[in-house]
Amino acid sequence: MVVQIKELLNNILEGNQGIPRASWELKISSAWAKVNPSGVAQNSSPDKLVGGVLYINAKNSAWAQQINLLKPEIILKLNAMIGEQAVKDIRLKTGFTREATKKTEDKPKNICQVCGVEYFGEGGLCPTCLRQNKNEKNIRLIRLVENNPRIKLEEAKSFDAGITAVELHRTKREVVARKADRDFRERRKRGREKTN
Repeated sequence: MVVQIKELLNNILEGNQGIPRASWELKISSAWAKVNPSGVAQNSSPDKLVGGVLYINAKNSAWAQQINLLKPEIILKLNAMIGEQAVKDIRLKTGFTREATKKTEDKPKNICQVCGVEYFGEGGLCPTCLRQNKNEKNIRLIRLVENNPRIKLEEAKSFDAGITAVELHRTKREVVARKADRDFRERRKRGREKTN
């Protein structure tokens, strides 16, 4: 019995609805850059095709809006390149495109020296520990300035070598402003007590 390859493939495709969809998705992803202007193609990528609805990942809402405006034209061009009416509608999602996700996956992961969590970025501390470390440093600097409001940078560096002139100046302003606010509230409270 001789079976033609065309008949065999048709029997396989009829039994498995996922194969045509996968074939369309492959054709759509290869045609995406050809049917769209370069900016749209670089800032978006087709994700999946479900029931004639093509889901697109757009880099941000501005690109999603641009694709939404071009939607009828994109559908016509994609269907013309595929040769079938596979795409009936386009739905947009904002966030990372596949290329951006690949770039993120390629970045080296670091391990935080304090908590041991993996993170992307530079330095020895994850963002959470870095923020906590910075908050603790600010608290120490505030206490130092409260105890000695006229402290100089050289003296402050003897307590904490990482203090900069900008941080010291900003902390002095904050401490003076808080003290003035406390004094004002106390005077106001005493004034009210005298009138009562």
